[in-house]
Amino acid sequence: MLDHVGELSRLFGSEVIGGSETYLRRKRSRVKRGMLVSIKSTWPPTVRIGLSMEPLGCGSYTFVHSKEYQNIQRSFYNALESMNPNNLSSILYENPYHIDSLLQLSEIMMHQEDTTVGTDLLERALHAFQSAFHPSFNPFNGSCRLDFKRQVNRGLFVALFRYILKISERGCHRSALEYCKLLLSLDYEDDPLTVLLMIDRYAIYSRQYSFLIDLYDSLNGSRNLYLLPNFGLSIPLARKLIGEDPEKCDGNKMSVDESLQDALIMFPGFVSRLLKHTSIGGITNLEKSILFGKEVLLSESDSLGCLLSLYVARMHPLWSSPNVLPWLEKNIATVLTLVEPKQLHLSESNTIDPRLSEYSKRRKTLYPAFPPKILRHLILSEVSEAPPILPRNLTSSPIYTFDPLPPRSSINIYDPEEERRRVRETMAGSGFLNGLLSSFLPSSSINAELALRGPSGAPIVSENASGSIGGIVRSAAETFSATLRQVLDMIDIRTVGLENEDNNHNNSSDEAP
Repeated sequence: MLDHVGELSRLFGSEVIGGSETYLRRKRSRVKRGMLVSIKSTWPPTVRIGLSMEPLGCGSYTFVHSKEYQNIQRSFYNALESMNPNNLSSILYENPYHIDSLLQLSEIMMHQEDTTVGTDLLERALHAFQSAFHPSFNPFNGSCRLDFKRQVNRGLFVALFRYILKISERGCHRSALEYCKLLLSLDYEDDPLTVLLMIDRYAIYSRQYSFLIDLYDSLNGSRNLYLLPNFGLSIPLARKLIGEDPEKCDGNKMSVDESLQDALIMFPGFVSRLLKHTSIGGITNLEKSILFGKEVLLSESDSLGCLLSLYVARMHPLWSSPNVLPWLEKNIATVLTLVEPKQLHLSESNTIDPRLSEYSKRRKTLYPAFPPKILRHLILSEVSEAPPILPRNLTSSPIYTFDPLPPRSSINIYDPEEERRRVRETMAGSGFLNGLLSSFLPSSSINAELALRGPSGAPIVSENASGSIGGIVRSAAETFSATLRQVLDMIDIRTVGLENEDNNHNNSSDEAP
């Protein structure tokens, strides 16, 4: 069981996150521990939710949906196509552990900046999964597998990925790292959400440098991790932070300094992007240099640029820190002497480092369009500096964050496109504006706003109404957030009521002669 609340307490002290040690002990006594998340006492019981798991052999498992759950899932697709979040709330009220409703509504609440409710919905989804685990399934032993190609399994991958992002925002980097290990182990060969693009961040921020170095050494030969900017740059950083002598070579292994210099020659776009967050002291006009200026423009593909932007967005605070930045500056200066003719004052005996041209060719040829698993990572990460670069064939269909870019070889028990087509035919007469806004707003709020408009659709002007689309969006979004909170409160109240009935029944039985 992973405990990010305990990690917060160790980092900041119990008073910061919830009061005294006595308070924390009382709180934990009221919370049951699950394999993935703690079980809150206000949550409904996971009884007959229609989700189970069965073994497939050779350490592989799959989730199973009951017939009742399958009917709920089809209702979910209908609600999704209706583009009315209130319909999703209705499904959740009747079925508080329906996975995709929890994931979709969690995403909506996160975008409304209601992270408390959004995170709670994510944790409920994880609790539903952990309640369905087969007795022999232990995700922490590293040998249990879930096939991402199976439609019924993908919700757990998505829920874990998004939960990692949320707890890391709270500073729980060690817990985030452990969840990363778990997520990577579920489909170790394919890594369908490309956990390897972020595991280095949590390893370094939680000071698990040896783990990261060992992971790189074990996988680099088979997966060419050195071509990923995050590993190319984070491995020398981890070696530096673990205390290796920066200039000492170990056999055929580069020194820490040489390793960083090699990464800078391979990924010069890292420096140009880092300059947006900090200044490189003692070095001027980097953008006019061959490597950090011209080469970035001429040889960096869009895909490589996106990976570098993602890395810098996640790691720039550490690279800009006082104990790292001077080391980086020293090695940038060394690289300039290796690749810049003006710095070398070339004579017949001096040549430019051959890696300048060799790595330029690599950057041009080794980073084509992203495979789906990297696109899934970018879609779920939602890093504004690194939006996913989607090919044209993917831009014509909706992409849902509860199941982004299903594999072509997906093993389905549902056909979402067929469900959407059927609902679209039913809704063919709906107005364009209403349908557009309903993609993220409750229909009642939209209809109420449209009622304020004149016969031609023009807004009726008043002193207190702007009549702007932005005003409609804000008002309706706030209304939906409040509605969803009420739904969750009703579910919790219903749960407490059932528990009280059970307690009263037990007490009366105890008192009977």
